[in-house]
Amino acid sequence: MRRLWIVGMLCFGILGGLEGRSRSKSWVRVFFSPEGGAERAILEAIRSSRKEILVAMYMFTSRPIAHALIQARARGVRVHILLDGRQKNSPRSQARWFEKRGMDIHYVYLKNRRGDERVAKFHHKYMVIDRKLVLTGSFNYTRAADQINHENLVLLYDRRVAHLFVKNFMKLYQRYAGKKLPLRI
Repeated sequence: MRRLWIVGMLCFGILGGLEGRSRSKSWVRVFFSPEGGAERAILEAIRSSRKEILVAMYMFTSRPIAHALIQARARGVRVHILLDGRQKNSPRSQARWFEKRGMDIHYVYLKNRRGDERVAKFHHKYMVIDRKLVLTGSFNYTRAADQINHENLVLLYDRRVAHLFVKNFMKLYQRYAGKKLPLRI
């Protein structure tokens, strides 16, 4: 019985650390779709931004998320977007809408080892907010991801984890946008 209690407390402690805030000021929240609150969590995270949003995304057709990013930029938040190159001409993509509004958007065109662009994908699905909060998972920024598909979204509030994603984004941004982002925000 004592072992069961110890195992239970360990599991409670581990799972308790997955949601809510801990003493280390790091936390994790997990959402599942369809209709599990993932899009709402993304919108709230964007609205909470103060300085910078970095987006690396495969598919981006969500108007609510696109509008939230435009509003963040209007508040003075720096928004940088990297999308898979196929999004540039996709009819439902928000890419052209971003371009028309002067957003900092760049496209990633990848080729496989044989030089075939049709196979290789820029398959990242993450956002970093103020270099503290990472949103990642299988969730593309699409209506289908929110309302139809079975997807996951993980929010990680941890500066060390965020630093790894920022480092990856900076490397990709320099390669595909041809510019460097500031090291500090």
